[in-house]
Amino acid sequence: MSFGILPAIAALLPILAYLGILQIYDAFSMTRWRKLASHALWGAAVTIITYTLVILWRYFHDGQPWTGLLPSILIEEFLKAIVLVILVSRRQIAFLAEAQIYGQAVGAGFAFVENILYLTHFPDIGIGTAIVRGMGTSMLHMGCTSTVVSLWLLMPWNKESQQYNIRWNYIFGTLLFIPSIAIHYVYNMWLFSPPTQLLCVIIIFLLIYSIVGIINERLTLRWLDLSIQTDIVLLQAIQEGRLCDTNSGKYLENIRERFEPLVFFDMCVYVQLYIEMLIAGKSRLMLRDAGLQVEMSQEEKTAHTAKLAELHAISARIPRVGHYLLRPILHTSVKNRWAMEH
Repeated sequence: MSFGILPAIAALLPILAYLGILQIYDAFSMTRWRKLASHALWGAAVTIITYTLVILWRYFHDGQPWTGLLPSILIEEFLKAIVLVILVSRRQIAFLAEAQIYGQAVGAGFAFVENILYLTHFPDIGIGTAIVRGMGTSMLHMGCTSTVVSLWLLMPWNKESQQYNIRWNYIFGTLLFIPSIAIHYVYNMWLFSPPTQLLCVIIIFLLIYSIVGIINERLTLRWLDLSIQTDIVLLQAIQEGRLCDTNSGKYLENIRERFEPLVFFDMCVYVQLYIEMLIAGKSRLMLRDAGLQVEMSQEEKTAHTAKLAELHAISARIPRVGHYLLRPILHTSVKNRWAMEH
């Protein structure tokens, strides 16, 4: 394998994998190429800044190597996340999905340049080692940056009610860098082989994403009303064009600008139809629980089947990120699905 192709494969493969994952989740319906590109370019710039600092260190210290792993890691993690942290603080990133996507974009840009620099210094390593090492490094940087930004987004001071002094916010906020710094530090110690490290990184960040997602959903559910009365109020607000009268409606209004108009229209229709069917299903269950056997007529069954088909058709047009953001409002579950279908 020639020198020119090897770095390109090892550096580009993780980025292509990242774009593929985004395409699977249809994330581009919420995020934009321009923003993704700008964040990736910032990550690449951080790599160049860090590399320049290493060169300057060696120049002013008679060629001595950079002393220790920790200073470099602190600089990298801080610079990668600082732009996104500022955006979160200014309410320009409001949802966990955005925080993770943009954080991963910054990490991908950083890893792309770092992989090229690494393979420039070590051109004789095998293609397998180069790709696995490149994948591991990319997953590391993407996971570390998105974790920091996600934690910032989940902090109480990023909610609508400001309860803390802004100065202390940033002081305590620096503690949110500790998990990523610790993971990055252990990774750079190279305690295991590259394939093992890649596997460990994937497992660790999958766990982190799962835990953060659960916490985020619970916090959002606590803010939203979940009773059937609230479902009725939200349904009436949608039908009458008064979304801002409910917490759920305010949540939908916040989502509006993150989607194309037709996509958001489908989401509103989906919410309306979903709640209509859920209310009807819950009502039937309540009547049955009271000992009243309610049987749908043939016409009602036909209309019910048609509504289910329409719901599935609209659902297919909504991107997966859209479904993810609607989960706190619709609080989908197996029981709700069963109630809607019976």
